[in-house]
Amino acid sequence: MASKTKTKRPNCGTAAVDRLGNLPRSLIELILKHLPVHDVARMSILSKTWRDVWVMHPHLVLDELFFKQLVSKKVSKKDKLAQVSQVSRTISNILLVHTGPILKFHLFIPRDLPLHQCVDVDFWIKNISNAVRKLELFNKPFTAYKIPLYLFSCSELTHLHLTKCILNPPHRFGGFCNLISVKLEDIVITADMSFGTQLKTLELEGCAGIKHLGCHFDNNNVLTRLVILYSEEIDLGWFECIQKVETLMLKAVSNSRNERISFNKLVANMPRINALVLDDFFLEENGVNSSDNMEAPDFMVSSAHMILDKLKVVEMHGIVGSKAEFQLIKFLLASTPWLRRIELYKDTTVDPKGELRILQELLQIPRASTSSKIIWK
Repeated sequence: MASKTKTKRPNCGTAAVDRLGNLPRSLIELILKHLPVHDVARMSILSKTWRDVWVMHPHLVLDELFFKQLVSKKVSKKDKLAQVSQVSRTISNILLVHTGPILKFHLFIPRDLPLHQCVDVDFWIKNISNAVRKLELFNKPFTAYKIPLYLFSCSELTHLHLTKCILNPPHRFGGFCNLISVKLEDIVITADMSFGTQLKTLELEGCAGIKHLGCHFDNNNVLTRLVILYSEEIDLGWFECIQKVETLMLKAVSNSRNERISFNKLVANMPRINALVLDDFFLEENGVNSSDNMEAPDFMVSSAHMILDKLKVVEMHGIVGSKAEFQLIKFLLASTPWLRRIELYKDTTVDPKGELRILQELLQIPRASTSSKIIWK
């Protein structure tokens, strides 16, 4: 007679809860940091320990994935306002049950969900203003969001990233105390303002009113990374006070007075530069237009003995094969012993014969470092 054997099944539920609850708090916080908000909420159901950690978790990320899981696209225009109201209440409730300081707040506003028209967004920023250190607000609707005055009271803020917003600083705003990195995309700045004396990274793309940031370009600034793309109202006097800059990117920039600055003067003000991206919107070439008959540009005459021993990467856009361009390339290759690569982007008007002539000229240029590469695109 066969013996009846009872198979004992382990109590996986209780054991699992115990194992989750007994994890070190630091490990739980690390796991929560890499989980979407919805998953974090589900995990908090499994253990009281997880629930307590969640309501005090310092990182709140309401990103595109969060809204995809929360918002239904199959709603009529009539129900759109109701959906906006529902989503707004959900986010407000998340903030209300949160008991600890929020050090990072990431908010993505979908294009078809105009949350920026609700006063609740102002409330959210007010709610986090006392402790937030990293604030990322990506506004995708066509209408810009006017940043509330609460933002300017975020004294602990160290990193700021804004998209499609209006910055209207309060009168006599003195700047942030701890802000070290600012990235602005499609931002309108309406009045003079400062991001503070600790700012090291400033990135501006498609911004208007950047003339109001002139206070950052004095001899006391600590900027090490400066990126200005597709923006206007550049004051060339700024580039006389960027001695600490290590990375400079200027693309599709201009100024209302059509001022120009020599390459010689530009690099002389940046002894620490190691990455450089420029276009031809503001560089002058010995005061005249570039042509094959012009004399050597002033950067060759005045900077013949200048050594750029920090420069490692260079980009040049709109290459047409002029003598001035070759003189500049020769200067760079002869004066940069640590240059890794120089990327040259041809102008769209260059035909195959012109491109072949440029490549032949480039092959004949001597280099200060044999490891430097010329990349033609």
